[in-house]
Amino acid sequence: MPQITMLLFFLLGALAVADGIKCIYGADNGWKGWHPKIFQGNEAIKYCLNITMPVDVGNSTLFLSDVFDRCKEDGCVTDNKGRTACCCSYDLCNSSHSFIPLLLVPLLSVFTTGHFGA
Repeated sequence: MPQITMLLFFLLGALAVADGIKCIYGADNGWKGWHPKIFQGNEAIKYCLNITMPVDVGNSTLFLSDVFDRCKEDGCVTDNKGRTACCCSYDLCNSSHSFIPLLLVPLLSVFTTGHFGA
């Protein structure tokens, strides 16, 4: 029995390691009603990315994963046109404050179900 338990833990750990980073995916132009998605790539994708650029009415931000392997380390760079690209290397790190409540909804439901559910 202990061997089966050990094998199960090993397999579950291997699955967790094999998954790629989870990144927010979408574009926010400052309009109400945008709905970010969560994208999980394969294990080759190491970074999430957001790119903010000035547009006629403010700023526009793209949220994506670094599928072209442009990021080499965590941090941000701004070019001379005011565009900022930020790379980060942990799950959902490319989020913005505008949709943090959206990401908290699933966590709150798990918390309340665990403490108040049947």
